[in-house]
Amino acid sequence: MKKSKLLWMLSVPVLLIGTATAIACAQPNNPEPGVNAKTIVDKLPKEVRSNDSNKDLDKLKETLQNLNADIETSFLNLLDESNKRSFEDELKDGYKISKVTLASADTTNRTLVVYLNINKGEDSQTATIKVVDLEQKPAQENGSDPSKGNPETKTGDVKNKAILTKSTISKEKLEHSNDIRITVSYKEDDWTSKQESEWTDQLLESINKKIAPEINALLSKENPADFVNNVAFSYFPSIKKEELKIGFLYGLKTNLTEDMFENLGELKFPEVKITDEQVATEKTKNKDTYILSNETDEAVKNGDTVIIDFLGKLDGVAFNGGTATNQTIIIGSGKLIPGFEEQIIGRKKGETFDIKVTFPADYQAENLKGKETVFTITLHKVITNKKAEYTDEIVKKHLTITTYTNNLDNYIADSIEAFLKKNNLKVATSEVHRIVNREISQMTSVATQNRMTLEQFVIAQGFASVEQYRNIALQQLLYDYKKSLISSFLKQKNIINFTLSEENKNYLIKQLAILNNWSELDVRNKINVQTLNAIYQDQKLAEFFAKKQNSEAEFKIYSDFLNTL
Repeated sequence: MKKSKLLWMLSVPVLLIGTATAIACAQPNNPEPGVNAKTIVDKLPKEVRSNDSNKDLDKLKETLQNLNADIETSFLNLLDESNKRSFEDELKDGYKISKVTLASADTTNRTLVVYLNINKGEDSQTATIKVVDLEQKPAQENGSDPSKGNPETKTGDVKNKAILTKSTISKEKLEHSNDIRITVSYKEDDWTSKQESEWTDQLLESINKKIAPEINALLSKENPADFVNNVAFSYFPSIKKEELKIGFLYGLKTNLTEDMFENLGELKFPEVKITDEQVATEKTKNKDTYILSNETDEAVKNGDTVIIDFLGKLDGVAFNGGTATNQTIIIGSGKLIPGFEEQIIGRKKGETFDIKVTFPADYQAENLKGKETVFTITLHKVITNKKAEYTDEIVKKHLTITTYTNNLDNYIADSIEAFLKKNNLKVATSEVHRIVNREISQMTSVATQNRMTLEQFVIAQGFASVEQYRNIALQQLLYDYKKSLISSFLKQKNIINFTLSEENKNYLIKQLAILNNWSELDVRNKINVQTLNAIYQDQKLAEFFAKKQNSEAEFKIYSDFLNTL
């Protein structure tokens, strides 16, 4: 099994209810001290009532879709006074509502769903807020009955129907994972496809009042200490006209013992053979892109990389989004507003200076369009980027490390699967699904803010479909979960020391510099300590399995090679 590589991981379950059923209620964590965008968002009311002077749903939709420059005031004007005060009280210490995006308008429940972006500088968090108690103008085209457009009439009809009350519940221990699955089935007389857009409240009420106690009764025979988490992952295995099914996965712990790591059999660490043909191909492909980067004390030139802090002011006042620290910029890239990069040329490391730039007339922020601003810049580092000769020796090192890295991933994955199979062990998948579920909501929010569907957003990231992304994400996360399970046990039992020493850190930095055609300075600037620790832990885990699987000599060839870099 090969480990899939993703640059970043978000999740993708498409049909998922926004609830979970608990074995026992978990106590919430105590909030961390200090104020940031997340703590503010967590305190904001998730459901608010609209101001009496502006209750028309269509008018609110239009208002949100045509916000003026004063975004915060525009949104606050949609709310009643108590909620308005609540927002204003929480938006402290310079935090602002920087963006409001209309997500949906539920005319049945007289509700608007919007995404609020709360931020201060780079500290940003998105909150989902429902604006409720809105009026929808009755539809009167073609002589239609106005009452049919009245949400209260429609909602009342649905609530008076005794839907989703009859169900059958089954329990099973899954064969290929360490999960218990509870399935709740509703038949056609309790559920019809035409009610799909209206049954959410009734469904959740049915689960909470009727189904949850029955599920807990089914699970009461299990030992609560055996569960990974006391909350189920919930999903829809079937939504058809004739049947509705809801599934709940409860993960069970996988218990390891030290003796399980003995007599693991033989699994050889893959051999690396770099041919002259591979070297020639790689050299031809990348000869014009091999760049050496080095820090310098010389003045900035076009093409150099700089690391800066900047603070932008309009009429002497700092403006939203105009402040950043430790930003990496390639001079001449044209990624910043005209005149910004050019005025850094000729400056030296350690200098602090002001530049004047004028924002384009078509800039997206209304308050900055065509405005002259002043940026105070502190220049921390200047890095030269020069083409260098891509020699056979450098190419061979690069290919060796690349192949070794891929072999390492594959070897760990194969070793984990062999270990689990030898000991007849399975792992829970519910936690993996939960992570995917939580993060897909973040992806959906980002897509909505960019006026894209989830499908469009996923395709823009290089995937064929949401389903493909979902499968890759689940495979990657399941691999990580298994690896974490084993690594944590070996660390807890002091079988492997995963502590990254300064000496080993320097080895890793050299490897990554060669692997990515970076300078060692680039690696230190771009790769954080957490990533270095993760890479080192992989190497130590592979070394451990090599010793246990009669492949120590093969693994040592590459560890010795890396130590000579």
